[in-house]
Amino acid sequence: MRCGNISDVPYIKDIILTCCYPPQVEDIKGILNETDSEPEDDYPSPTTNHSNSSHQSFLFGYSSSNVNMVELHPTSDRLPKYWETFKENVDPLIKVLHIPTIEPTILQAKDRLGRIHRGLEALLFSIYYGVATSMSPEECLAELGEEKKHLLARYRFGIEQALARADFLQTDELVVLQAVSQVNPQAP
Repeated sequence: MRCGNISDVPYIKDIILTCCYPPQVEDIKGILNETDSEPEDDYPSPTTNHSNSSHQSFLFGYSSSNVNMVELHPTSDRLPKYWETFKENVDPLIKVLHIPTIEPTILQAKDRLGRIHRGLEALLFSIYYGVATSMSPEECLAELGEEKKHLLARYRFGIEQALARADFLQTDELVVLQAVSQVNPQAP
């Protein structure tokens, strides 16, 4: 299917809805534009305020407002290992991040995982998932301390929940787009 000029469309959801689902666009837009009646605790990014955004967890089948995201992260002492492995194994293949710019933010996040903004949280989970995907089962166990299948399941779930919490279909945050761009839907 061919779309018109999408350069003027500001949000991912508008491109998806316009290009892929023209007959159902109005119904889906109505669902996406509904706002939650209960405000959520959030640490908004400098560019986006999520306090009145709709919740997109319906896409992934689980309510991300019920998940303690901190428990899904690796321990803070392992975060530098994930970052180094990401730079070696994943970044050369998927050039989405400018490493010198994002590296201080990633490394500082390890000390405040419960207080990072939602876009950065989505990016972190995409990094964790990319690292686990890039390693053999033996490497995961030896270097990350867990079985690969458990890491993949946890980080895939973490990505889904973090993207829903970051309002990824409606956000204009670059970091959220970077997180989405790094997730390989064909990965295990």
